[in-house]
Amino acid sequence: PQFSSHPVVIQQYILFNIFYKLHIRNGQVTFELMDRLQQLAREHKSGNRIKIAANWEAVVYRDQLVFHQRQNEDFEILIPVGKKQSIFGGDIVFNSRLLRENEKRPNFLPDSNLEYVDFGKIRGELRLRTPREGDRFRPLNMRGAKKLSDFFIDEKIPNYLRGRVPVLECQDSIIWVCGYRIDDRYKITARTKQILELEINEGLHE
Repeated sequence: PQFSSHPVVIQQYILFNIFYKLHIRNGQVTFELMDRLQQLAREHKSGNRIKIAANWEAVVYRDQLVFHQRQNEDFEILIPVGKKQSIFGGDIVFNSRLLRENEKRPNFLPDSNLEYVDFGKIRGELRLRTPREGDRFRPLNMRGAKKLSDFFIDEKIPNYLRGRVPVLECQDSIIWVCGYRIDDRYKITARTKQILELEINEGLHE
């Protein structure tokens, strides 16, 4: 990797700059940690990881050394329609609203963080949760069900990020793999009477 080709002092400078941008205090950075990170980069074995701080870790993904927030514990929360909900400590904000009767949804959605579904097909309460082993859903425009784990592979979502992809569900099934794909059973059709707008965005931090 390009990082390891630099002199050690340049590597340390790069790491300190990363720590500064991640708001990791100097007191949390030790020479031992720096050595372990440099060794991690040299060995570049995909999947190897090191905890840096309470909520940060470095992980080797293919030929890259990636710094990311550690996966939060599993959660499941009720989502009232029309009310914003923060998850992952405020990193992500989920919002939903019913469109007014005369309000039309856009024909083209360039933003994968915004989706529209048939509200009349939803049964029971909306719940937002982390993915679980064995999850299945029917991706938009597909007839059969698919394992969520296989969908993540097809979408090339790294292992270390899959736990931070929220899943929206109701009583019957998954409605939306947030930021990626809705379930085909909840898509808008000519028979749709009420449209539910779903949106997920990065939270705002000071």
